[in-house]
Amino acid sequence: MWEDKNVFHELIRCTTIKHGEALLKYGSLKFNPAINWKKDDNLGRGDPLEGAFAACYSSELLKVRYYETKYNDVTVENRGTLTYFFRDSTMNLPCICFFAPKAKRFNFTNSKRTEMTGIIDGQYFQDIFGSVDADTIEENKPMVIFIARRYEFENRLKIALMKIGIKHNEILFEPIEYYNKMEPFYVNTVPEDHPSNKIAGLIAKNVQLSHQDEYRVIIDTANEDAKKALLESPICIGNISDIAIGIKDAFEYGVQITRGDLYDVSSYMKK
Repeated sequence: MWEDKNVFHELIRCTTIKHGEALLKYGSLKFNPAINWKKDDNLGRGDPLEGAFAACYSSELLKVRYYETKYNDVTVENRGTLTYFFRDSTMNLPCICFFAPKAKRFNFTNSKRTEMTGIIDGQYFQDIFGSVDADTIEENKPMVIFIARRYEFENRLKIALMKIGIKHNEILFEPIEYYNKMEPFYVNTVPEDHPSNKIAGLIAKNVQLSHQDEYRVIIDTANEDAKKALLESPICIGNISDIAIGIKDAFEYGVQITRGDLYDVSSYMKK
């Protein structure tokens, strides 16, 4: 189970007390278009290269022309000596993001190899929460949701999404791959059972953010009504307090996690 250092079983969601309590009680999840995270400021929570599927040197005119005309909805952006390429359809796909701590962060703590302990440093939480104002009203203060059973969570989310008309193969659970986006790159990794390559720009982020171990749920659906509903209002998958806990803390100094065969949510402890 633990041999693959990139495997992960838990998910972490950083949010506010208001939304965290709604997630635990109702399974309330709000999807947003990827364009919302394309920001030049607040790197970590935002990313100026969000959604870029390729980049080449601006002086390479044949390559620029190739990527620019590869799809009928390409947007071009010049930054320094590089030209970046985005797709409008990609930037409007509904997404939701989680932190997925991989096995490489953990070490066995007993001789039977049934329990593991790992540290998640504060950088990730600082990226998301920034500095917390002491005057912030209670419901807007930080809360972290630890989801101990990833596969059960995914199954409940799939069921809720399919009920509003989204097909099984339009629901994509994707760990992020990290590229050096400060040099030419091209992303051409898509699930084998999913013919659309609109998601390519959403499963690749700058290596500068690799500490985030990001995991995304991406909805690439032809059902425009379902897509609109998903972007307008939260979807509820039902109470998840049996597989998750919420802790009201910004964890600016990090957190220690201990897990065993049952992934008992009570084993999550503040560092």
